[in-house]
Amino acid sequence: TGWISHPKEKKMDRVTELLAANGRIVRKGRDLRRMLEKARDQFKFYGEQHRAKNTKEADIKAEVNEGLVLEIQQVLDEYHAVEQADTITE
Repeated sequence: TGWISHPKEKKMDRVTELLAANGRIVRKGRDLRRMLEKARDQFKFYGEQHRAKNTKEADIKAEVNEGLVLEIQQVLDEYHAVEQADTITE
């Protein structure tokens, strides 16, 4: 049956379910953002530590870590842009 054929109460129940699901997704997104921030910071630290060794092998490892920092930051920047666009001001 389609949306139109549902009684009003069922429509409201469905809206409530969808709002609750949306809230769970938003909370999980924030958790994932925090995890990505921690990972970015850890890879940044690893990159700095490898660079400080000043060897060719360590520089290669630093480049890998620095690349991961850039990739993670790009995802975080995109998330932040979406988060800002979706913010409802009262």
